[in-house]
Amino acid sequence: MTVREALAAAERRLGAAGCETAWLDARVLLSHATGWSETRIVAEGRDSLSPEAEAAFEEALGRRERREPVAYVTGRKEFRSLDFAVDARVLVPRPETELLVESALELLRKRAAERDRDLVVVDVGTGSGAIAVSIAHALAEAKLRASVRLVALDRSGEALTVAVENARRLLAPPRSVRFLRSDLTSALRGASVDLVAANPPYVAPAELATAPPELAYEPRLALDGRGVDGLAVVEHLLADSRRVLRPGGRILCEIGSTQGETALRRAESSGFESAKLLRDLSGVARVLVAEVPGASGEEVRRP
Repeated sequence: MTVREALAAAERRLGAAGCETAWLDARVLLSHATGWSETRIVAEGRDSLSPEAEAAFEEALGRRERREPVAYVTGRKEFRSLDFAVDARVLVPRPETELLVESALELLRKRAAERDRDLVVVDVGTGSGAIAVSIAHALAEAKLRASVRLVALDRSGEALTVAVENARRLLAPPRSVRFLRSDLTSALRGASVDLVAANPPYVAPAELATAPPELAYEPRLALDGRGVDGLAVVEHLLADSRRVLRPGGRILCEIGSTQGETALRRAESSGFESAKLLRDLSGVARVLVAEVPGASGEEVRRP
């Protein structure tokens, strides 16, 4: 079977299985099975696949036909141009989370220039480490990492194992992020943090029941926001973050596309002020931003 024939057959199979991106999935999986670049796949379209490549491609296709996420099949997911290792222990990083990272970096660049001490940033529910590692990588490129201390928290020890490995591969030095096992911010002292950045579970249980089959492969702990509206975990996070944030500190929290107004009310009832929503390029509210009232010159305490 030639490369071109294998791709055509794979696209038909994945389309029949209900995969909405069958054309792209087939190419990503063939590249994974062969180790070839997209350029080589196109250039050698009339060449035959080796028996070993055919077998590896068939195994990958079978997993995708069962609607396992492509990222789990390949073991990799790109996020902000970084190649993160992922598997069923962690949520697959989503493009919408990049808005949260960009917003955090914008705030940190501004505040780092204004402060004469290190800022403390906490990624709550770090999963694969996508948020914390991406922030650390960007700050290093901007030569600001020395003025920001990053802490990544997760209640899952298995998730932390994945996050630590990603930090080792993608950061130099990898210890620029401190990883701690913690239920939300329970491992931290009060009033010790300048910024909480989080992509908490926010999918409502009713939505999970009718979600695409791919979500069944991802850890439910990282998806189920609980409560009728899916915001119970977010509400708990807001109260928890209010405890650890310094006066004037902020929280950046990813939310679902229809949860904006409710999330604003929850932030205000949790004692935050200046709450607002950040929207993506499509105009969809994706990130809740809120600030702890007041300001203080007190030096930060180590979490």
